[in-house]
Amino acid sequence: MISQVFLFAFSYTTETSVTEKISNVFIMYKFLLLFLLLPVAVSFIYREKWYIRLLSICSTLLLLVAVTMGNAYIHYMTIVAPHVALSTYIAYRNSEKNPEVRKSLACIICFTMVFALNASSIAKTVFKCSDEKWVNTINEFNELALDVAAHIPEDEKNSVYGFGNVSWAKWYVLTGTMPANRYMDFQRHYIELKPEINDEISSWIAEDGARWIVFEYTGKFMTDEVKQAIVDNYTKVYFNRRFVLFRRNS
Repeated sequence: MISQVFLFAFSYTTETSVTEKISNVFIMYKFLLLFLLLPVAVSFIYREKWYIRLLSICSTLLLLVAVTMGNAYIHYMTIVAPHVALSTYIAYRNSEKNPEVRKSLACIICFTMVFALNASSIAKTVFKCSDEKWVNTINEFNELALDVAAHIPEDEKNSVYGFGNVSWAKWYVLTGTMPANRYMDFQRHYIELKPEINDEISSWIAEDGARWIVFEYTGKFMTDEVKQAIVDNYTKVYFNRRFVLFRRNS
C-alpha cells in the first residue's frame, strides 16, 4: 500500500507537464482556489501582527504549490481545511466584542467551505447511485469477483495477484484475499508511465509468482511479457464472463 499510494505517486504525477497541471488546477477547482487566500484576507482585515500575516501568506503559498504539483482531483481541495481553521480562529478571536457575530462568522466560514467542497461530489454520487445501469455494473462486478474467488482455498488467499486496469484493491477487500506484489492494481497504467515495471512483474511471475493469478477475461490490458510468463508457469482452472483464474504449476 505504501508503494501504491505514496512511492509511485511521484512517477504518476509526471504524466503531465507543469503548465498542464496549472491549467488543470484552474479548470477543475475554479473559485475554490479563493479559499487559499482566506487566511491572508482575514489576517489583513483584522490587522493581525506581522508574524500572523507571514504565517498566512506562507501557508497559502505552500498549499498552492501542493495543489499544482499533482493531478487535479476535486477531493484534493480538502487540504485547504487548515486554512479554514486558521481563518476561523483569527475571525473568532477578533470578534470578542460581539459573541453572536463571532459565532455566526465562524459557522458561515466553516459551512461555506464544507458545502463548496462537497456539493458537486454529493450531487454526482446521488446521480450515479440512482443510475440503474451503474448499480447493475457494480453488482455484477461483486458477484463475479466472489464467484472466481470461491475457487481459491482459504489457506492460499494470501498469495493472489490480479493484473490489469481493474480496481483490484476493491477486489481484494471484497474477496478477502491479499495481493502478493506491491503493484497491486491498475498495472497497465503504471507500465505506461514506467515501462521497467513490466519487466519486474513478468520476471517475478516467472520466477516466484503468486500461487493464484487473476485477470480480466478479455485480456485487454495484458502485456505480452506478463501473458507469456503466466502461460509458461500457470494452468487455467476457472473463468467466468469477467475474470480468469490461474494456478501456479509448482
